[in-house]
Amino acid sequence: MNAGMMNRRIQIIRKIQATRRDGVQGNTEQLPVTVWARYIPLRGSDRTLGGEITAQVDTEFHIRRRTDFTPTAFDYVVYNGIEYDITEVREIGLNEGWKLLATARQAVAS
Repeated sequence: MNAGMMNRRIQIIRKIQATRRDGVQGNTEQLPVTVWARYIPLRGSDRTLGGEITAQVDTEFHIRRRTDFTPTAFDYVVYNGIEYDITEVREIGLNEGWKLLATARQAVAS
């Protein structure tokens, strides 16, 4: 992996299901892991849904492998103030890194 291509700082946040003391289940988040990444925009599309214009942006992030954290599809990425849901995690090489395929959360324009 070319370190010079990993020039973007992203945060990976893990969503966790937790049970409160009263037995009610809810979602919580772990503290984010901040890593250097390569950002690759793949495609974007606009469509009208219920009178509103919605956009979908597919993105790929490459990160180095870490021993203390392994990304999953239950995590999400925050980059440049935009949240991306991870849809797939693929290994790069042999223990080199991870390729995160992600979709920006629904953006709505009027």
